[in-house]
Amino acid sequence: MKKLKIYLDTSVINFLFANDVPEEKVIPPQKIEDAQHIAISTCNQIDILLSWNFKHLANIQKQIYVKIVNEKEGYFYPLILTNPMEVIYEKNGDGSDTLGK
Repeated sequence: MKKLKIYLDTSVINFLFANDVPEEKVIPPQKIEDAQHIAISTCNQIDILLSWNFKHLANIQKQIYVKIVNEKEGYFYPLILTNPMEVIYEKNGDGSDTLGK
């Protein structure tokens, strides 16, 4: 059963205080904006969350922790946490990059 988007505030709290991950929270309590970005992306089924914030958002370890919390809360849509450099220079099949150049 898909959760309704009205659970956004609950999702933010779960990201802030999740105890399911080894010896740390998914997002530190003082970084509520980062938790909100993840929660909004999760509730709206956004494919990719791009950020230059390597410590709290754009790293594979956080992506794994976010997946654990999301699935525990009933959100199974995959969210990729990455940085802009990972997507800017990808090549398409015709040799152009993702910006169409």
